[in-house]
Amino acid sequence: RAAQAEQFTRYQYLKFLAASLKMKAMMGWIDSFLMESDEKLMLGVIHKGIIKQLYERYHKISVVIDGSKSLLQRDAAEKEFRHGNKRILIGQVKAMGIGGNYPECCNVALCELPWAPGTCSQFAARCLRLTSTRPVSFYWLIAANTIEERLCQMIQSKSKHLDLVLDGETDQLSTLNVF
Repeated sequence: RAAQAEQFTRYQYLKFLAASLKMKAMMGWIDSFLMESDEKLMLGVIHKGIIKQLYERYHKISVVIDGSKSLLQRDAAEKEFRHGNKRILIGQVKAMGIGGNYPECCNVALCELPWAPGTCSQFAARCLRLTSTRPVSFYWLIAANTIEERLCQMIQSKSKHLDLVLDGETDQLSTLNVF
């Protein structure tokens, strides 16, 4: 168990390192998105250090929802994003997996990858609601030649296997296709 814990810690560090090293490119992509569109954007992040860097850059137009927020703080952030002038919601992927409906937002970008395909789907599902009137674009901000590529392949493989087990076939619409 100690060896598994050590290996998991190494993977977590590599994930954080990959996210840290791609910050400049990631912020460039976000800047381009904001200039080319007037739509809202939901960013999925895992590490609080990455959340902090993103919020420092986009604090005037963003809100943050992470595990440290109380229900009142979370509700206030949701209202400000949904009905106010905030264009970016920086969300900790695990904290955003349950609750929260953002049908006004039709753009989701995963800045960091979780381990499970269901976590990715749940994060995107915050925008895919019954009241949604537009299709949702899902962006994967992946750093080439890092652990993120391997993790992306693993998530995609898990998604296909889950579809086979649960549905008996792979559904191209529900299976996560990153590559």
